[in-house]
Parts: sequence; structure tokens; C-alpha cells
Amino acid sequence: MTGDIRDRDISRLGGRVESSFFTIAGLGVIALCAVGADVFWIANTMFLGVAVAAFTGGVARVIAYRRGLV
Repeated sequence: MTGDIRDRDISRLGGRVESSFFTIAGLGVIALCAVGADVFWIANTMFLGVAVAAFTGGVARVIAYRRGLV
């Protein structure tokens, strides 16, 4: 499947949104490690961060396809 320049730009937009949420989740994990939280909470924070990042990246891509890039 070949795409045009808009497809590539929309993919980059989704990647940037995902990266920002990965960063926020990573900072949360570092903060939990710093305060000595239980491994259970650290692992759940990592999992939730990955899930939220993937979801928001997908939503950002869908919105960009529907509304276009401004």
C-alpha cells in the first residue's frame, strides 16, 4: 500500500502524541521509583501509560484523517 504525503504526516502526528504520553508515563514511573512504591504500582503505571499512549495516538490519527491537518 502506498500513501501520499498526508498519510506520512498523519502518522508522524500520531507518533508525536504517543511519544508525549510515553514520556509522561515514564516520568510517573521514575517518580514512583523515587518514592519507593511497590513494584505492583510501578508495573501498573507502565502498563497504563503504554495503553493510554496507544489509544490517544490512534485517536489523534483518526481525528487527523477526519478533519485534516491544519
